[in-house]
Amino acid sequence: MGMKTLRFRGVLCCIMASALLFTGLVCGGGLSTLAAVESVNGSDSLVRTSLTEIKNVLTSISYTDYLAMYESSGRPDETVDIDIFGNINGDETNITYQVVDGADYGKDGKVLLIGDDGKISFNINIKTAGFYNILVEYYTGNISVYDADGNLATVGKNASIERMVMIDGKVPFKEARSISFSRAWSDSYPELDGDYKVVKTDGNKTYYDSTSTKFFESVANGDRIFQRDNNGNEMKPEKTIVGIWYTKRLFDSSGYSNAPLMFHFENGEHVISLNTVREPFAVKSIKLVPIAETISYEEYLAEHKNAKDYSGDDIIIQAEYPSLTSDRTLYQLNDRTSVISQPQDSALIRLNSIGGDKWTYVGQWIEYTFEAPEDGFYYVVPRSIQNVTSGKYVSRKIYINGEVPFTEANYTRFDFSDTWKTDALNDGTTEFKFFLNKGINTIRLEVALGDLAGLLSTIETSLNTCNSYYRKILMITGPDPDEYRDYRFERLMPEVLKGMLQQVDIINNVSDQLAKITGGKGESAAALEKVTLTLERMGKYPDKIASQLSTLKDYLAALGSWLTDMQSQPLQLDYIAIQAPSAERPKADAGFWDKFVGEIKKFFVSFFSDYTSVSSSNDQLSSEDYEKAGIEVWTTSSRDHAQIIRSLVDDDFMERYNIPVTVKLVTGGTLLPATLAGTGPDISMGSDQTTPVNYAIRSAVLALNSNDGGYDFNDFTPYKDNPVYKDIIDDVDTFDEVTKRFAPTAMEPLTLYGKSYGVPENMGFSMMFYRKDIIVELDAKVPDTWDEFNQLIYTLQSNTMDIGFPTGVGGSTILMYQQDEPMYDMGNYDYYLENYPELFADGKNTYTNEDGEVIPQTDGMTINLDSDIALSTFKQVCRYFTMYDFPVSYTFADRFRNGTMPLAIADYTTYNTLIVFAPEIKGLWEFTPLPGTIGEDGVTINNTSVASVSAMMLMRTVKDDNAFSAWTFMQWWTSAKIQAAFANEMEALLGPSAKQNTANLEALESMSWSKDELDNLKAQFNAVKCTPEFPGSYIIGRYTNFAFLGVYNDGAEPVTKMQSYIVDINNELTRKRKEFNLITSEDIAAYDKTRSDGN
Repeated sequence: MGMKTLRFRGVLCCIMASALLFTGLVCGGGLSTLAAVESVNGSDSLVRTSLTEIKNVLTSISYTDYLAMYESSGRPDETVDIDIFGNINGDETNITYQVVDGADYGKDGKVLLIGDDGKISFNINIKTAGFYNILVEYYTGNISVYDADGNLATVGKNASIERMVMIDGKVPFKEARSISFSRAWSDSYPELDGDYKVVKTDGNKTYYDSTSTKFFESVANGDRIFQRDNNGNEMKPEKTIVGIWYTKRLFDSSGYSNAPLMFHFENGEHVISLNTVREPFAVKSIKLVPIAETISYEEYLAEHKNAKDYSGDDIIIQAEYPSLTSDRTLYQLNDRTSVISQPQDSALIRLNSIGGDKWTYVGQWIEYTFEAPEDGFYYVVPRSIQNVTSGKYVSRKIYINGEVPFTEANYTRFDFSDTWKTDALNDGTTEFKFFLNKGINTIRLEVALGDLAGLLSTIETSLNTCNSYYRKILMITGPDPDEYRDYRFERLMPEVLKGMLQQVDIINNVSDQLAKITGGKGESAAALEKVTLTLERMGKYPDKIASQLSTLKDYLAALGSWLTDMQSQPLQLDYIAIQAPSAERPKADAGFWDKFVGEIKKFFVSFFSDYTSVSSSNDQLSSEDYEKAGIEVWTTSSRDHAQIIRSLVDDDFMERYNIPVTVKLVTGGTLLPATLAGTGPDISMGSDQTTPVNYAIRSAVLALNSNDGGYDFNDFTPYKDNPVYKDIIDDVDTFDEVTKRFAPTAMEPLTLYGKSYGVPENMGFSMMFYRKDIIVELDAKVPDTWDEFNQLIYTLQSNTMDIGFPTGVGGSTILMYQQDEPMYDMGNYDYYLENYPELFADGKNTYTNEDGEVIPQTDGMTINLDSDIALSTFKQVCRYFTMYDFPVSYTFADRFRNGTMPLAIADYTTYNTLIVFAPEIKGLWEFTPLPGTIGEDGVTINNTSVASVSAMMLMRTVKDDNAFSAWTFMQWWTSAKIQAAFANEMEALLGPSAKQNTANLEALESMSWSKDELDNLKAQFNAVKCTPEFPGSYIIGRYTNFAFLGVYNDGAEPVTKMQSYIVDINNELTRKRKEFNLITSEDIAAYDKTRSDGN
């Protein structure tokens, strides 16, 4: 029998083993019961969200069930004005706010500025009970909020504004946990000459935006207004947030309800609260208003029965020229799938469309401004393509001049097609005519779920219900059910069996309705039928539950993915034709000969196109001095990533430093061979933390703080008289100034014996992810210490739930660093210098640190994994996987989503996966700093997390003529301003799943994290430690993994197994040190032996 224990043994052992692991109990301190994030014992690195606050905001009631609770309630035809300036409830408000003059925001009267650090509450009196909509007039621009002492409390970060709505201290239904208030973004275009190059006035660029008269007139004239690079490719304009006052009824941000949300109030006094999820915002008014009613299309036509159909020429709106968008992700695209996309070029980038997979999330909108030549009815005919999600259609909600004109305009649909289409806006059965007044009009297309909204809401509720059934069954069977055992499910959980059959009927009903809407059963029906067949089999035949449980788990995971896919609504537009109803539709796609000629052209120009260089828009540099100062930068990322770098170089670096930069996109594995061959770059970006030191000992990378084997960029004296640098040198930070931008530990893996061979770009570290709803449901506590963590193990495993934890040394290193135990044998410098003087005489085997002290190069000669603390922590982690049966391999996102793994230690970038992969549990989870080890004083908690960095390096191919140019680029790239700009552009490019784990803390603070998320991140940022790199360090992970697997698979004793690999690890460290002429532990031993023999 193997040593890997069964689940029931692991649960039993939890009680006995908790005393063998960590001890100590921490008392939680706190800011206040209203504070979302509280400090533990005054720590600046350990914070926790108040469970009281969590309990107040968690509710499982869906909006549909909420409406059913009050189905007999009326809909009063009256408006309740909330006095947001005079009726603020001080007892229920814990946020920074200001009442200011609205003139500064383009508004008469007063404006309320609300911060992002809590909630604001208002007293209201309801005279007539019933359902109301909530109407908010808000400002789309960024704002800054100051506290009572005049200190800046918060500033907007360009993200969507989100608030949680609470009525009388509770969230009325789960959809109210996150209400979005969209921003408004315009495109900024520079003034151009006839060659599409930027024109400067007095040395400055002049811009106009897409809301201006100049933009409207240029687009109406058919002008191309995009800047072009030196190769003639069109370049995307910058996105700029616009401050506009919008009046909005609150909608469900998930899109499951197409109508504004209805909130029920009884007669009497109430408190309505807006609890911050993300971003500060400015409010002019909040009202309770009568429920919005829209007319049908038939009634709309009758309302305009005297209007005539327009009969003139087509009005073409090029889709790449929106006047406003809701997100900076909605930028122009280059489409080459059709040769008749307008405009088109076989070789060069023409920004001729918009949307695609960037225009997919509910609530995203694109707005266009155009001029109608006369009053009348028009068809709106987009040239569009939806070729991403087969077997379904996508929807858009249509606004004309800010209003949805009729109910059916909420449901316009675009069917899947491999080719472009030119259909008038329709709901699948009827093509709609829209009445337009003569003159300026706007049309907005907003992502919506259309007819699918209610069905997807039902499936999400059903999925959550089935996941809860799955967890209840696991509590009886354990994770490895015996299919031949009679668990007596019909006696133990009859309600679950009954519920399964009810869910079968619910899901089958949804499947039937989907078939009617989509015109047949396809992939969607197959995904649903797999679940219903399994549920039906389990509900009708309880003896089959054990054998079907694994299948149900897989099908529920697949159903969750299906739900996410169905919520995705991608659509790409080429243009929009505003047409006479009687006009012939525009040509949708190219004919055979057009396609043939287009393909021949593309094939021919492919022989002359450069696919590696990312071209610049700057052509002012030509002198010999400047050419020598130019640098080449390599990145192995995507082309879009490289293009963002290029754009930032043109827009900022070139403007500030005027140094030529070539950015090249290369494949991985080419850097070292190219560098050793003398054909590599001056700078390499995005290398993992093991690369700089390993390349440096091979003389492929240069030091940044020493003239011995590199350049000392703390001393700019050699560059002051260089004509290229003399005017910019005061705007360049030194090496020491640059390193202050990062956590002190971030330079450790990039530094070897006093010489640093890179600067950090990104830094990742582990944090604790947990499901708030499950922790509250179990009446458990989020652990502050490992002792509390062990108690939570028992609670979760007694409910048949797992914990995700790093295996082997990946986990034990966290525990080692929390006890200040290093990975390598380090220090004892005086001992070596005093006892081995001949080995370190005359500067041999030493270096001088920044304080002028002589330090022996002895760090990293041997590993420290055989110390008492290291062996103890390794043993502790192994126990998690043997005694507690933690899973070694698992799909965290799936298990976190279905609740079978409600807590895990994972890199904080896991956030990017969860935010997109599991939208149905939004607001039910968070990531927070790690549990910690209690110090000797019994109070202090060390919750250090292990961090890793990626870095940019100065390669040996750099020359004296351009070395300072390279450093100028490196310090520029890692600055807070540029890192923040890059992070924002990446998020604009790829959406919310692309948050960057920048190593620059100031840049991290300026990204679109919510206040709570940022508080948690900053707290853990204050307690991170990187592992240093030494020659041969690659072997550590390999052998320690062997040790862990020996314990896990073969039942070996942890301490003995780890000790068996220590000699092998040290031998490899010695071998690599000899290879690069570094002192070794063998040299020390030989000296000892010689001295002993001499005595």
